[in-house]
Amino acid sequence: MEKTLSSQASDWREGRRLRAFELKEWGWKQTEIADALGIMEGAVSQWTKRAREEGLEGLRHKPLPGATLRLSEEERAELSELLAQGVQLPQRARFRDLEVYDEFSKFVRRIGVAGRRGLRVGENSVHSGQLEDGGRTAEIAAVLRETLGNAVDMVMRKGSNLSIEITRRRFLGAVTAGTAWIALTGTLGCEPASRTRAIASTARGEQTWAFRSRPEFSPPSVEVTTQAHNTAPGYVFVSPKKEPGETGPSQDAPLIVDDSGEPVWFHPLQGEEKDAFDFKVQSYRGEPVLTWWEGHHTGFGQGEYVLLDRTYREITRVHAGNGFDGDHHEFLITPEDTALFTIYNKVPMDLSSAGGPKDGVVLDGIVQEVDVETGEVLFEWHSLEHVALDESYYEPREEPEGSFDYFHINSVDVDGDGHLLVSARRTSTVYKIDRETGEIVWRLGGKKTDFEMGWGTWTDYQHDARRHSDGTVTIFDNGSVNKDAQSRGIVLELDEEAMSATLVAEYTHPEKVFSDTQGNVQVLPNGNAFVGWGSEPFFSEFSHDGRLLFDASFPPELESYRAFRFPWKGYPQNDPAVTAELGPDDEMTLYASWNGATEVATWEVLVGPSPDRLKPTGSAPRKGFETAITVHTEEPYVGVRAKHRSGTVLGVSKAVKPRN
Repeated sequence: MEKTLSSQASDWREGRRLRAFELKEWGWKQTEIADALGIMEGAVSQWTKRAREEGLEGLRHKPLPGATLRLSEEERAELSELLAQGVQLPQRARFRDLEVYDEFSKFVRRIGVAGRRGLRVGENSVHSGQLEDGGRTAEIAAVLRETLGNAVDMVMRKGSNLSIEITRRRFLGAVTAGTAWIALTGTLGCEPASRTRAIASTARGEQTWAFRSRPEFSPPSVEVTTQAHNTAPGYVFVSPKKEPGETGPSQDAPLIVDDSGEPVWFHPLQGEEKDAFDFKVQSYRGEPVLTWWEGHHTGFGQGEYVLLDRTYREITRVHAGNGFDGDHHEFLITPEDTALFTIYNKVPMDLSSAGGPKDGVVLDGIVQEVDVETGEVLFEWHSLEHVALDESYYEPREEPEGSFDYFHINSVDVDGDGHLLVSARRTSTVYKIDRETGEIVWRLGGKKTDFEMGWGTWTDYQHDARRHSDGTVTIFDNGSVNKDAQSRGIVLELDEEAMSATLVAEYTHPEKVFSDTQGNVQVLPNGNAFVGWGSEPFFSEFSHDGRLLFDASFPPELESYRAFRFPWKGYPQNDPAVTAELGPDDEMTLYASWNGATEVATWEVLVGPSPDRLKPTGSAPRKGFETAITVHTEEPYVGVRAKHRSGTVLGVSKAVKPRN
């Protein structure tokens, strides 16, 4: 676990100041810091100002004159040994047996800090009273932190005395930004009715996430190897699937994750044999929508295209016309609310001229454009009518299943003049196609290129050719296993008068990833490039000049056809999910989540004697997909309200009874 400034504090007061400074540096708002640490907003402002003027030393604790001597090295060692041998941490810091407990009691009394204002040993647990600045009590607290972690929780006791209690959950959370502690009290000096604290649910395994509130979900875990910095705003959109022949515990489905790899939205498909490809945000009727292809696939797909709105309600499904099945390689909604997509169709053909059988079968690469609302076919283009078999770098005898996939169409884009750019993997060519006549305007790359190809502009078996507003073209160059050490994303400048291609930029993975199939390059609004590495389980973001700004990966058996980054706000129509589990005494842990809800800032905990008589008992910040919230209550029913940072209630869960 990464060591934080607050974990090195000499006492709780210094730790609290340093913690506030850390959270401010990590982008927390002043109100959020105040809520999390149980302090006034003015204190946060004052400490931040002090840190700016005096540096971190301005937040450090300064011992009072005449403070008692610090613990000797022998006493520190003895205390550490006692704690290490005698304290167990499943829930609270308790002693395993009374013998060790007695030894600890004797120790604290021997060094003269037991009593009302010193360290206090309660029944099977350890507390400390009001700490004297720089004194031996503070020194013991430091040893407690060193041994058990920075594991102190401040709770208001009867009267106005402030004590420190060591707990396992605080230890897990206090050294990270992902923990909040809220002490709920009436007025000062009153016994609190309930206490609430929240941490991100520790639901991530090596291969999948498992959530108590959504047990039906098994999204794959995502390992972030380069933390996001200077990246474009938004979430990451992927559609993980297992490679052919691979098995694994995760579900193949559209998935949105944040920069830490935490799921934001997950959508398991109906039917285990189905896959989702090309999951992204597009615009339809002026509104952002989620889209993907869904169906069955081998080397090409047989399925349909799905559109969802911001509430995750299905708007429509688009189907290919003229009796064809929609393929997974492309689904692009145009500004005119039409859809361009790819189709593969088997055509009987005499392949003897290409070295194949006389009664062979070839796959025709088709581009179709339909009206999204009506399904009317507006345009259709067939590769076999315009591209000869001899442009392919493949031969019929290389096809194990009999169908000669000579073209292998894998992307369609609209050029600046309204015509189409089509990428064909097996000819290693990008074609510009006249949208009216279907004639080929020019070829970029391949055996019959119309361009003079400059250094670094040739591609092998490429994917995802896109034209951009500045005139450049991006391509994911898969490369050839015979000659290329790695795949790359490239940016080309095309001079269509001189008919020359120039390499402007390229993006390669530091691990020299070679992606045999699939992959994409997305140019982001700030000029960064987001690269999905196709058949390899990586996705990365680069600066305009090629610096790696973010990198993450799935477990090795998974891949995503493409990967993207988009801003997104989701407002699910269903209710938040919650489950609760009983702990010792009156402790209860709630697990709250709301699949796809991007605007939840806090969870308000509700408790009551019946489902229709729930009342608020406190709030906790949202932490990841599922937030684990610990409360102390004897009420039999609990629930949660999801709140926006403005305080607006976004949704309310059903009331549940906790399970043992």
